[in-house]
Amino acid sequence: MRKILIIKFSAIGDVVESLPVAAALKELYKDGCEITWITKKCHMCLLENNEFIDKIICFEDINVFSIIKRNF
Repeated sequence: MRKILIIKFSAIGDVVESLPVAAALKELYKDGCEITWITKKCHMCLLENNEFIDKIICFEDINVFSIIKRNF
């Protein structure tokens, strides 16, 4: 299974405009992929309950580089 990491934690509009990427990736990799999205805490509500995003990580709570090294 492919693991895909989307890092988008800038402006709220950038996060909203990037949402279709998750759906497109799930469509592209029909054989299976796991999508993890790293964002700011204030943007997490936009991503929760999205059927195309498997994991959401809060940027303020973690060291991004340790997550990338451990999982990707």
